Amino acid sequence: PEAPTAELFYTAYTLDGADVSKRPITFLFNGGPGAASVYLHLTAVGPMTVAMAGDGSFPSVPARLQPNPHSWLHFTDLVFIDPVDTGFSRALPGPKGTADPTPYFEVEADLRSLGQFMRRYLTVNGRWPSPKAVAGESYGGQRVAALTKLLMEDYDINLNRAVLISPALRATLPGLD
Repeated sequence: PEAPTAELFYTAYTLDGADVSKRPITFLFNGGPGAASVYLHLTAVGPMTVAMAGDGSFPSVPARLQPNPHSWLHFTDLVFIDPVDTGFSRALPGPKGTADPTPYFEVEADLRSLGQFMRRYLTVNGRWPSPKAVAGESYGGQRVAALTKLLMEDYDINLNRAVLISPALRATLPGLD
């Protein structure tokens, strides 16, 4: 087998004792260069959120966490993924002893690393029977659009849902001006 070229970091929240054939699972990622999943995790759909000041501005340091009443965990298990070179995900040293993340900055390699991760996660955690979704924010919306076909054709992952959160699609799709 080929040696791994990267390690992907993730944070998962699951409901203990749930029937995995009925409990959905959603894989989430942010978009844009260097954007880890922490933004979706702690400001949008995770079970905890940063407590904001009364006027909606960011709080003073140190920030305080509070339960998120809008968390998606109420209706789906959540797996926040950091693509290579974001968060704690990283390229591993190759034959020359250096770690080079630049191959993962290419669209196909980025998508394939996510597809491989999702397939492995579903297998290791016995989640193949679960209804499956992907959700991406900003440029992550482009990942969602591209992953829906790739996951089905190359990884045998049939999605039940695809969610685009504030997608940044105009920048790359001609004819939307």
